[in-house]
Amino acid sequence: MLSDCYFGDVEAIDEGNNFPEYFHSTFILPTSFSMNSLNNKRKYIIVGRKGSGKTAVQFYLSEKLKEKGYISKFFSFHSDVKPKDYNSAARTQKIDMLGVVNSRNIFLNYDFREIWLRTFLVKIAEELSENSFTSQFTKFVLGKRSRLSSIFEGVLKSASVEISAEMFDISASVGFDFAKYKGGSEVPLSEYISAALELLRRHHQDHLFYLYVDELVLSRLDAADDEVKVRAAMVRDILRSARELNNFFIKHNLDFHIVCALRPEIRNLLNDMDSEIGKLVDGKSVKLEWDMSDGSETLLFRLLIQKVIHSKHLEVINFADFVEPKINFGKKTILLENFIKINTWGRPRDVVQLLNSIADENPDSPRIGEDEIKNALNEYSRRAMNEIKDEISVRHGNAIAKTLRENINKRLYKSFDEFDRSVIAKFGFANTSTLVDDLFHYGVIGNYDDSFNARRYYWFHRGEEFLKPSLGVCIHPGLWNYLNIR
Repeated sequence: MLSDCYFGDVEAIDEGNNFPEYFHSTFILPTSFSMNSLNNKRKYIIVGRKGSGKTAVQFYLSEKLKEKGYISKFFSFHSDVKPKDYNSAARTQKIDMLGVVNSRNIFLNYDFREIWLRTFLVKIAEELSENSFTSQFTKFVLGKRSRLSSIFEGVLKSASVEISAEMFDISASVGFDFAKYKGGSEVPLSEYISAALELLRRHHQDHLFYLYVDELVLSRLDAADDEVKVRAAMVRDILRSARELNNFFIKHNLDFHIVCALRPEIRNLLNDMDSEIGKLVDGKSVKLEWDMSDGSETLLFRLLIQKVIHSKHLEVINFADFVEPKINFGKKTILLENFIKINTWGRPRDVVQLLNSIADENPDSPRIGEDEIKNALNEYSRRAMNEIKDEISVRHGNAIAKTLRENINKRLYKSFDEFDRSVIAKFGFANTSTLVDDLFHYGVIGNYDDSFNARRYYWFHRGEEFLKPSLGVCIHPGLWNYLNIR
């Protein structure tokens, strides 16, 4: 029964931790992506769409590096930064949010770099301590705590940090005299960080470490505008802090590395607010993309095969017997591999969502046949739209999906002008020029051309860079069921 099968988790970290054998048996790396480039000297920012496998790549890399003696630590911005932390964050700044008229100036005046430098040093110290590598560095950074209960724990409004008598003595051992600061109990965060880095350099020269900073995401779906700006500034400063620490590690020959994972819509939002951050991201990032060419077998289809044949723990499933190779839609027959190409966006998560939708909608079925796939299309389409909604909402708010559903009423629009009048004109609350770009980049719309013998389609995830106004506009087939246009 399909209910007995495990087809993977949407969150790769859960799959890797809870089902490690399944994760490693089904992991596939895009041919265009180099693991060897992820280090402090070359590239340390992974840029990829939601569901493209950024977390899976980091987890796989961490497991491989463990075999070479590296220690790994994962930090999730989305999960580990709590709502109360945003209020604490604003209180550490010297500006008054309500007193700044220009919202862009609010963003540019935020500076959370010292907060994140301290946080990353704490995360490094936590993992070193858990691996029995205690030192003056870990004692200084962790103090009496085993770990931070809050990112801003111990940070005062004056951007200083409280230290104990023991921490005072440890810092003095590497040349930092904090007695001049209120008897040594409150120290400027900048000097605290300098002391911590010197202690790290002196006591952990021989250790190997990777810190993975994952889920650098934010959305307008669940946050007020001011909070979005705080979150965006924090993500920007995470990237700046990662650069600063990686440069420190290189300078002092420390085999320590910080790798960050970033989605393109977050990168674009940061560029809109602060163009300088684009220089850092473009110079230190590697793209995670999946080839969706028309070759004999795409990597995504190979991934689907692996997910299926290993889905019953100790039993290896015969894929040919378990999965129907083709699907009939009216008089048209389509091979399953072509169905995957047409109905996904070239992401591993699409495959997991499709297989789990099939299992959830057909729990008592003994195999994946044509009926099982068709029964799951509504659920799969809903999940796909939720993924896209999260991406588009970053710049356009939470009314996107509802407005699309109300106004898209057919699969093809003969011209861009027709689509503009019928759909885009209904988005009075959004920057329509940017919205069109995002609808294309995140896979709601594409182009089609009937001037050839057979109709041709053009999608961003298939290599097209921009929507051409001279061609017709098509709606992605994976969303037809959600939009009720199948």
